[in-house]
Amino acid sequence: MSPMRGGTKRKTPERAPAPLVMKKRRLAANARERRRMHSLNVAFDRLRDVVPSIGNDRKLSKYETLQMAQSYITALSELLLRD
Repeated sequence: MSPMRGGTKRKTPERAPAPLVMKKRRLAANARERRRMHSLNVAFDRLRDVVPSIGNDRKLSKYETLQMAQSYITALSELLLRD
């Protein structure tokens, strides 16, 4: 059937990219992921600086930092509602 009559066009099978291309893509993806994680870690460090912690003997984990931030925000909200 011709394409004009609603038939399907045959596609040429797609070839897998060359190994060198795949390696470059993987390196680029790894670099993007490193930048993303670095940015996330910087954000957590900044959050740790403003959230009060119980003791300064060790750095809070990401989970603990989020828990402390949530508690701190709740406490500040309640303080505002009291006035």
